Amino acid sequence: MTLSAHAISLEGRLSGVSTALRSGQITAICGPNGAGKSTLLSILAGLLVPDSGNVQLGGDTLLNLAAKARAQRIGYLPQNGEAAWDVAVRNVVALGRMPHGDIADGPIDAALEALDLTALANRPMSQLSGGEKARAFLARVLAGEPDWILADEPLAALDIAHQLALIGHMKREAQSGTGVVIVLHDLSLAMNHADRVLVLDQGRLIADGMPAEALAERHIADVWGVDIQWLDDDGAKALVVR
Repeated sequence: MTLSAHAISLEGRLSGVSTALRSGQITAICGPNGAGKSTLLSILAGLLVPDSGNVQLGGDTLLNLAAKARAQRIGYLPQNGEAAWDVAVRNVVALGRMPHGDIADGPIDAALEALDLTALANRPMSQLSGGEKARAFLARVLAGEPDWILADEPLAALDIAHQLALIGHMKREAQSGTGVVIVLHDLSLAMNHADRVLVLDQGRLIADGMPAEALAERHIADVWGVDIQWLDDDGAKALVVR
């Protein structure tokens, strides 16, 4: 299944972005601040309507689908999620089942386990650290068992161990056929763990391809204005600023 953006434009934020994302892969969206990364992700989730262009989910025009159908197929994780009420972690995760009209224990338990939250399931959200809250909100997405996971900087509040654990889980989701799209600022994580990278700058798509090509030193110099070198060890490349 593909999630395709066709000549998407939104005044002042995106300009003529076209791409076709494939399920079974991790796609990272990278770029400097203000590049349009979160805007593109919101459009792919059906939360923003572009001025021109359209998004296709498989053979369906995304905005023609009912909101419930979109929510069943696309799980969206925004930046800096907050719980409106101080409820238990398990109840927050259970909200991921709302588009399906049930609170099936199996998917909820699996999501809690996947994000290392089983022991915290009955703890109020107010008693969690920032990283634990971030994992709880991602678990809510996973509990919905979507075809696509769209996550905006899901690693930002996590320590390195939980970053790697979450990336590992995303890889397993992709291997099972789920499409995974994540906004990342950490270029090393994108280089080493994504199957594909989109690079945005000032609302335009600058590069779209395998990580080694999309995050080539010349693109980083042009887009971020930084002279870097990749220390070349496949699967464990390190970025060094010259």
